[in-house]
Amino acid sequence: MKKIILAIMVCLSLVLSNTTNVKAGESSYESFTSTANEEDFTYTIDAALGTATITGYTGTATDIVVPAKITDRDIEYTVTEIANNTFYDNDVIRSVCIEDGMKKIGTLAFARCSSLEKIELPDSVESIESTVVTGVGTRGSFWGCTELKEINLPGSMKEIPQGCFYGCTSLTEIMIPAGVEVTIAEGNHVTVKGPKGTLEKQFDAALTITKEGDVITVARPTNNKQHRSLHGLTRTLINNMITGVNAGFEKKLELVGVGYRAQKQGNKLVMNLGFSHP
Repeated sequence: MKKIILAIMVCLSLVLSNTTNVKAGESSYESFTSTANEEDFTYTIDAALGTATITGYTGTATDIVVPAKITDRDIEYTVTEIANNTFYDNDVIRSVCIEDGMKKIGTLAFARCSSLEKIELPDSVESIESTVVTGVGTRGSFWGCTELKEINLPGSMKEIPQGCFYGCTSLTEIMIPAGVEVTIAEGNHVTVKGPKGTLEKQFDAALTITKEGDVITVARPTNNKQHRSLHGLTRTLINNMITGVNAGFEKKLELVGVGYRAQKQGNKLVMNLGFSHP
């Protein structure tokens, strides 16, 4: 019986897909030795904002640190983003440490890095992206990193989108957050209680859902397509429940257009968009 160990870090809820393990821990930048140079990275800059985006890696180092600053023509820029597909399909990198200041990890940024075993993210990271891959499904930043065993997830993140760790079959553990109580009753009836309320859901009886200490384990009876689908779905739904009762959910929208504006009036959001009326 194949198992996926599911858990949630203190003050952090994750939305994961398929077999996953994410291990929490303290960042260790000072002890991390990088064999990569700043010149090994390609990037774009935004002179107005004073920021840089890492867009590629041309080096051959196995252990790298993504720098917090990039110097271009004697001007220093703060690195805030790793672009989509930056390290895609790299089979050399074994460990990555991202320095403080990074805010966004783009879609498929580290996807299919077949040798990647460890990655450290700083507390400044706000989002890890995912997208729909034609003919495949929802996939994210670390899709297909089959050797990934450890990732430090920052407390600043409230949610990781579905598919970000799809296919990371070497991941095994995530800690359940303090203040959240999970009860599993007969017939896979799961109740989750937390600071923001209580959620309950009945899951398919074909799966085995157990809780030992701070770890929830979801196991499937076979490796057939239906059971694999139920396995990933069940884990994701339980994660969503824990996120809801612990941190809640939020959605950020950006209005782009000349004259567009939005304002809150009581319990209503009033938007003026183009030629339309409130």
